[in-house]
Amino acid sequence: MAIKLVLAGIAAATAVVGGVMAARAYKEQGKQAQQVHEFNAELDERNAKVAENEAEQIQRVSDFENEQWQIQANQLADQQLMAFGKLGWQSSGTPALIAADNANDIEQERQIRDYNAAVASDQKIEQGVENRMQAQLNRAYGQQAAYAGRVKAGTSLLGTARTLGSIALSA
Repeated sequence: MAIKLVLAGIAAATAVVGGVMAARAYKEQGKQAQQVHEFNAELDERNAKVAENEAEQIQRVSDFENEQWQIQANQLADQQLMAFGKLGWQSSGTPALIAADNANDIEQERQIRDYNAAVASDQKIEQGVENRMQAQLNRAYGQQAAYAGRVKAGTSLLGTARTLGSIALSA
């Protein structure tokens, strides 16, 4: 009978140590998973900022390029009007129609350039929004992983208590 009690004591001690170690391992696993998700969230936040900066850059560069293009287009239109004038043409009829058509083409091209820049900028802004949403999702995953680790740890300790109860009943 004494050997049975000693063996039961050893089994109980082993169960307690094993249960506590398993519980700690589950908690640590949950914490590490949370850290991984938090790291991914930080990367997503960084990518969101980069996308927003790129959107601003696209708009600035486009505005500059459009202004330069507008200057060149206006110079060309002015040269054309001067050429018509040197030829002795009046500012009516065909030269006026050509100048009006050129001005219309210049305005349409400007609007197309502005639209394309806005679309490219909006795409980067949307990419930033998606990155921020992914960051929030990663943080939620991390919180869930930490919670799952705590639940597994608690379950492990309950299993240990059950094992101790079985050992006590059999002793």
